[in-house]
Amino acid sequence: MLAFTALLAEAQLVVSKVRDAEPPQQQSCAQLVEPLDSSPNRSPQAVHDALLPLFAAKEVVEVGTHAGDGLTCFAQVAKRATAIECALRDCTKLRARAAAQRKAGLQGFDVVCSDYRIAPPIDADVFTWWQHPPHLWNHRVLAELRCAAHG
Repeated sequence: MLAFTALLAEAQLVVSKVRDAEPPQQQSCAQLVEPLDSSPNRSPQAVHDALLPLFAAKEVVEVGTHAGDGLTCFAQVAKRATAIECALRDCTKLRARAAAQRKAGLQGFDVVCSDYRIAPPIDADVFTWWQHPPHLWNHRVLAELRCAAHG
């Protein structure tokens, strides 16, 4: 319980940093990415903008990526970006989108077509997801990711 409390405190610190972060002056997800999804099926572009400075030069994994609007943007500043998506239809779109990004000379991203709970272990600096009950509850995902990371 103590470890989970510490993990929750870390998550709350990240949320407060995101809330207080200034959007980057030079890059905006609205300028970098043509959205394919809309909120509430994905996080709003303003949230993506606020996260950009926190993801710069980091290895980023997004769970439940859908069409990849957020990850496509994050990949432009990240050291490495990976999508974990269990919906086959979305996975096919993600692979095509990542390839199109690379073909256009932009940063693409890796795609893992699997439920995050059974996906191969992925080491990253940042894991992100858009909370979507009943499967992607914040506390549940944090606990499962922590368990996967620490065996």
